[in-house]
Amino acid sequence: MDNVDQLTDLVRMALPGAKRWSDVADALRKPEKPSDEDPVWAAIWAFDYMLLNSRSAEKRERWGDFAPAIEIQGRVHPPPLKTLPDKVVATWAALADRLTDPVAASRLNDLLWVKKWAPKPHERARAAVSAYVALAQEDWGQLVRAECLARALELALAMKDAARATEIVPLIVAAAREAIASKDLIPGVTFRHIEALVGAGNVAPTADVDALLRESGEAYSANPYYFESVKDLEATWARKDKDRVARAAREKAERWKEVALAASGLQRHSLLQKAVEVARLHGLRDLVADLRGELQKMRLEDLGLSTHEVSAKISQQAVDRILAFMAGGADWRECLSRFGSYGPPSGTFEKNVASVQELMRKYPLQFMFERIVLDAEGRPIRRIATEQEHLDAGVIDREAQQIYMWGHFAPSCLKAIFDRYSMPSPEDLTAFFTTEFITPDVAERIARSLLLYHEGQFDESLHILIPRLEAVVRELCSLIGAVIIREPDGAKPGGVVALGELMSVLQGQFPESWRRYLRNLLNEPTGLNLRNRVSHGLLPRGGPAEAALALHAACFLRLLNEGQPADPETPPD
Repeated sequence: MDNVDQLTDLVRMALPGAKRWSDVADALRKPEKPSDEDPVWAAIWAFDYMLLNSRSAEKRERWGDFAPAIEIQGRVHPPPLKTLPDKVVATWAALADRLTDPVAASRLNDLLWVKKWAPKPHERARAAVSAYVALAQEDWGQLVRAECLARALELALAMKDAARATEIVPLIVAAAREAIASKDLIPGVTFRHIEALVGAGNVAPTADVDALLRESGEAYSANPYYFESVKDLEATWARKDKDRVARAAREKAERWKEVALAASGLQRHSLLQKAVEVARLHGLRDLVADLRGELQKMRLEDLGLSTHEVSAKISQQAVDRILAFMAGGADWRECLSRFGSYGPPSGTFEKNVASVQELMRKYPLQFMFERIVLDAEGRPIRRIATEQEHLDAGVIDREAQQIYMWGHFAPSCLKAIFDRYSMPSPEDLTAFFTTEFITPDVAERIARSLLLYHEGQFDESLHILIPRLEAVVRELCSLIGAVIIREPDGAKPGGVVALGELMSVLQGQFPESWRRYLRNLLNEPTGLNLRNRVSHGLLPRGGPAEAALALHAACFLRLLNEGQPADPETPPD
């Protein structure tokens, strides 16, 4: 291509039928992609840029008003606007002087204004405004037309051309009313128009903006997401009126509450959580308390959830091998040591991470959406959104699943041991569990728990044992020099350090897979969480599985010596 006239002809041929600026760039790439040296790339880049609106504050901070349309692994297309050589911008200026079609005139002149291209960038901005206004009257999509009017108003305000801005505002008001009255629900268009007016400040007539906020609130009240957007716009518009801002926030939260209470099942649960989030965001403590009360009224059976069962086949031969190993010690002491050494039941941490990462690669869709984790009583306890949060939650889930499986098998191991050896005396059991960091008093309670388990009193066994397991962990932390009690600080009272913090302190003190097993079993909110469920009365009745798991943890902790694992005999696979 030898000159700008030829390039102008190419662009002129690409303009008919364009419904957005990128359509022109697509047409210029046909019938075959130009070579890297072809001057046509100057025009392609111009129409490929993505115009950022006022909602894209973060991107605008990075790129300016126009951003590359594609960004992959550090490479972008088109090149960042600030890096373009002057010869490319000069080509845009030459094209803008020759092309009057509003599609070309709006984009080229806007780019020249942003680049502050001499000699008269303000003239470029005025030409872009006129072209945007013209485009808003053409047969483009309603949202793109809304962006045209918004950009036209933004440019007029940037030039401090109040007269031109005043001419554009009525066009935006009329387009907003048209969108509100449309039979098709197009709130995105409505909100874009109102956003432009709200950002225009004193140029936008107060009566018109107030009326549009009221009309859109009424039109979209059935959808709490749309209603929230209206109230957010109202709060921005009335930001100097604290009472009105507070009223808008309350109306938004109250609308979420109304919609939530009208729903049922899992939808009611989810909407109540959203209502709590909104109320908390705006400091509406009375409403937060009401909504929490509604959430706490719901029980697991109210959610309408379905149960899905999975099964895993274990050969009888494998079961027999493990039971023979557990009961094959020289005496009951060696058998309980073998029982405590089995595991970690949650699996190896590194393998669990690798397994979840593989799932995320194979089934990415299920890890893309926000997930709310419920506790055993159906109450929300964790929100999972980021990739790392999904990975962490997936590993905890996998650990819990494997612990559950061991919990169904552990009672058979204890039965095999005491079918072969008679139950020892309380004194012998106490001596067995007493170690450097398991005191005789705690060991006596562990022994009592095992005796109750043997008698079939599983709930009683569990309730005696759980606080003693915490006591053992606390003593272990004390031996390694960790803080387990905080002294008073002025008016702030002292007290014991929480178990969750202590479990974190133990990281690196013995194998990580075993530490994670204890954490999942005892105090991980999204794991088995036995310590909290028992201590807070959230487990209606402990059974043989829960009690056997707690006894397994006690037998494992007995094997530790000054924070280091014993060298247990390796059980069969």
